[in-house]
Amino acid sequence: MKHTLAFLAFLLSFLNNTPAQTPFSALPVTRIELPVHPQPEPSSQLIYNHIEVLDQRPDTARIGIHTSESLLAAKTGQLAFISPAAAALSDWFNLHYTRPDAAYSALIVFRTLWLSDANFIREDIVKQPELNNAQTCLRVKAEVYAGRDGQYLPLFRMDTLLINLYPGSGYQIKAPYGDWKKQLTDLLIEMIERSAATIAWKEVNSSPISRMKIDSFNHTRFNYPVDTVTALAPGVYASFNEFRNNAPSIRSYQIQMDGKDQLLYLQDAAGKYYYSHESWGYSDGKTIFVMRNGKLCPAWRERQALYFFDTSEKLVTPFIRTQGPYNSKRTKKTKHIIYTVDMDKGGSY
Repeated sequence: MKHTLAFLAFLLSFLNNTPAQTPFSALPVTRIELPVHPQPEPSSQLIYNHIEVLDQRPDTARIGIHTSESLLAAKTGQLAFISPAAAALSDWFNLHYTRPDAAYSALIVFRTLWLSDANFIREDIVKQPELNNAQTCLRVKAEVYAGRDGQYLPLFRMDTLLINLYPGSGYQIKAPYGDWKKQLTDLLIEMIERSAATIAWKEVNSSPISRMKIDSFNHTRFNYPVDTVTALAPGVYASFNEFRNNAPSIRSYQIQMDGKDQLLYLQDAAGKYYYSHESWGYSDGKTIFVMRNGKLCPAWRERQALYFFDTSEKLVTPFIRTQGPYNSKRTKKTKHIIYTVDMDKGGSY
């Protein structure tokens, strides 16, 4: 509760143009360290003399956000590697998967690497009820290239979402850090194994490209009008593309309050206003608001990333025992969550 109140104070000051600190300034950081393999890898996997990691994520300062829960309180914190992500990943790869006489180097470009709690919206859970028991998520988007003589052979792209489920419907007291480490390590190993299985075929069937082309392709992600404008255009964004282009197309709207929630109302052809949750979000000219779960949430920028604050609800079985049998009555658990926007597709998690 202490960290939640501190975060709310920083969020309010930030949205009111107080530049001294950002909302993340109030949050503690948990450092994630990748495990060292006790056994050397087989020589068939050591196809690179050096592995370079390029961090092209919207926010390179952190790798996730986690809200730890207990029966008494919830505490939100940031997740990060011991060192900057590019260095931590490159060091791990080079420790386990290189040999000096290999013919190729490797370039691995991370566009997404994000560890988070599983915070699905209601309609997702209605479609897939098992998601109500989801605990954590790991998202990775990456491109793998084999390099030689200044040219790079595209090997494959990875776009993966891994979901951990609770063993039951109760509180999960165990911290998820060990599960994240194992899942992430398994994905990194998969990158190398797919490289070894793909490179011979790619040598014959694909053409190499320059490093300049790779860099240019990745830089275009953050070269939209909204990334460079000094003033936001007011209006409702019908789509994520309208947001990126700072070009809201809907001008006839109202923002109405329902308790603490801000709801969007659009005007129909007859001039009447109706509630809508289909738009991506809106801007009042100063602040960006993202639509989630039918309400508008004020957002803020961190580097090229976009974050916002909302609540998440989940049905849980607490398994609290005082005297007699366990209490297995399901209750609704509400917690405060920091969400981030997928800057490629516009979704949030």
